[in-house]
Amino acid sequence: MSLATAAAPAPEAATPASNGQAELLSAIRQTVSDQIAPIQQAHAALQTQVESLLKPTPQAQSAASSLFGAPGAAPGIRQGEDPLGSRGYSFAKAAALRQNAIGREQCKIELQMHDLLSTVMRQQGFVPDAGDSILVPLWIDGIPGLSTTQRAEVRATIQQGVHGLDLDHVRQMAKAAAVRQGLSQYDDTGLGVLLGPTTMGDLVDLIRAKEVFSRAGSTQLALPPNGRLRFPRQTGATTAYWVGESGTVTSSEPTSGDIDMIAKKLATLVKLPNELLRFGNPSVEAFVRNDMARVMALAGLPL
Repeated sequence: MSLATAAAPAPEAATPASNGQAELLSAIRQTVSDQIAPIQQAHAALQTQVESLLKPTPQAQSAASSLFGAPGAAPGIRQGEDPLGSRGYSFAKAAALRQNAIGREQCKIELQMHDLLSTVMRQQGFVPDAGDSILVPLWIDGIPGLSTTQRAEVRATIQQGVHGLDLDHVRQMAKAAAVRQGLSQYDDTGLGVLLGPTTMGDLVDLIRAKEVFSRAGSTQLALPPNGRLRFPRQTGATTAYWVGESGTVTSSEPTSGDIDMIAKKLATLVKLPNELLRFGNPSVEAFVRNDMARVMALAGLPL
């Protein structure tokens, strides 16, 4: 019995050509990494910035919380509402409160804003209307008497109310603030059918311009059937001169011409359905004919 053994082939030594390829690939990888690194860093920074913008601003929340109280104190404007919520000013709630659609306990922020504006405006000599009126900050820069800090806090509170605005909530407030009535004269199902038909009064005529040219003495002429009429006329006169004794007189002659009267077409057109001619009251045909005659008479003569 014989045992045959074979030695494993030894690895070939790296050739200079393979070493050069490895160095080239390493250089390419390093160059690509250097080019991509700034782009990756800029992308990461932009992503971080977008995420921070999507979150509620802590400064706005803190400003809204301490709007009418001392910094760090518990915000009284949150009492009566959700203590875990953080909302800003709502114009929809202010409108609903004005219509008595919601209670005052649901509008603490809006009422505190009203009190601030009322106090500031009283200091300026303006007395707000009492009753159910409520002051709203429509134009912050136009409110006199606000300090720089108060102006910034009011603006932050309004911005906080705009951030994450719930449109369904706004529609609900608008629906609650809408004034409704049960019956209407314009609704047949709401006893409107009990009203009688509309009574028609006399026709109010159109105010028209008056023709005064004929009253000033103008002459009206009838044209012949062919619609053309020619009048001879004098267009120039002789000239008179003051001359001395035995002076020469310059001759002059009168000139003439003609006036051609040519008829021109004047028309008007009104389209009426047969139903209107049959059932219109008063007579629609007579009304239209009269209106057409008056319009054409005014158009054919100078005013």
